[in-house]
Amino acid sequence: MRAWFDSLAPRERRVVVAGGTVLVVVLLWALVWAPFRDRYLALQDAVAGKQELATWMSRTAARIQALEGDRAPAPAGDGNRSLLATVDQTSRQSGLGPHIKRIEPDGQGAVRLWLEEAPFDPMVRWLVALAEGHGIHARQAGVDARDAAGRVNARLTLERDAAAGSDGGLTP
Repeated sequence: MRAWFDSLAPRERRVVVAGGTVLVVVLLWALVWAPFRDRYLALQDAVAGKQELATWMSRTAARIQALEGDRAPAPAGDGNRSLLATVDQTSRQSGLGPHIKRIEPDGQGAVRLWLEEAPFDPMVRWLVALAEGHGIHARQAGVDARDAAGRVNARLTLERDAAAGSDGGLTP
């Protein structure tokens, strides 16, 4: 290669050196600088996206905490009502009254309830409302599907949460 280069005229040598220099610069730019620059820009975009997500998450967490602080406590006087009265009243308010076949106390702190041909979705909503609004949950549940779509027979044993005690779900 050196012999070939020496055999060139001085003007041709300058052209080859200049062309080689340009080629090296272009290769460095294409193989080194451009990929690093592209990666750097992509990482900047990713960081900006992550910062935006973190900001959104912080705002959302603050909103959730504010909403948790606004959560309505159990109705006043609910702790003074018996478990049986609370279950009976809320089941009737939920539209399950006609489906109650039997309701009775079960020991000191529980109520047993039998529902026949009850609509499943309203029953589940009622159970969620009992848990969230009154601190009452199902200790035992037996649910059997009926021939009619969405209808069930259910045997439930309901009790007040231990943390709710006799204050209807309010804790100091």
